[in-house]
This record gives sequence, C-alpha cells and structure tokens, in this order.
Amino acid sequence: IKSRIFVMLGDGEMEEGSNWEGILYAASKKMDNIVALVDFNQCSASFECNENIRWGDKGGPEGLAECYRAFGWNAVVIDGSKMTEIDHALATLPEVTLQGKPTAIISKTIKGQGCKFMSDRPASWHIGGFDDAKLEEAQNLIKEYTEERLKEVQ
Repeated sequence: IKSRIFVMLGDGEMEEGSNWEGILYAASKKMDNIVALVDFNQCSASFECNENIRWGDKGGPEGLAECYRAFGWNAVVIDGSKMTEIDHALATLPEVTLQGKPTAIISKTIKGQGCKFMSDRPASWHIGGFDDAKLEEAQNLIKEYTEERLKEVQ
C-alpha cells in the first residue's frame, strides 16, 4: 500500500534495541512509506539523553541522524518549535515508491515547551501528573502557544 505510516518516537526510547531492529528491517525492505518523527527533547524517565548513549560522532540530534543514515534511512534534523520547519519537512518527503529509503525527521524540542513552569524544570515533569489547577494552567498555555505557532504556516 503506497500510503504513509508515521511513527512517533522519543529520544529516550531510541536507546532501546528493539527500535533499531525495526529501523534496520524497514530499510532492508525499502519501506519508504515509513516516516519516523523523533522528539529529541534530551530527557528520558531515567536520565538526560546523551548521558547513557552518545549518538554517532557528533552526539545529539545530528548524531542520531547519522545513525539513521548508517542504517539506510534518509534523515533530517529540524527545530521542532518552528512550524515552518515542520511543514517543510513534511511537504518535502520523497515520493512513496516502496523501493526507497524510510525517512526520519528528528525534531529538536524542549520538554514542556509553551508551559514555562514545565520547560524551566523539564525532568520534574517527565513522569507524574498535575493537580486540577496546574492542568488548567497547562491547557491554557498550550492553547495560546499552539495558536501562535500555527500562525507561522497560515
């Protein structure tokens, strides 16, 4: 089927071997309809990313892109806070032929972006929850932030 399959991944979970088995398999079967959207926010439940594994020679999102390329994928690194970059990355995906390379879009983000009380202390909010007041505050901040970001591409 020549339709796109989008897979959402986090940089922390990219340290799991089962993901790399799937990445290698997709490339070996020329599954160019697969697009991996990787949220690279440098935080996992256990530690900061790059603390456990350094990606490629460069480390960080660019190093992770090197690893995807080494496994036979197309890879691009974008600023995940800029809708114009997200829009461009999605609009310029290669045609699906089922004979090419899958694509990874590695998005540099800040955990809790748009909610200052979260982005200032991202590890504190990685796991856990909100009380009702913080939930309402977060929802309002996210709504405002999203409306501003969407203006970039309208």
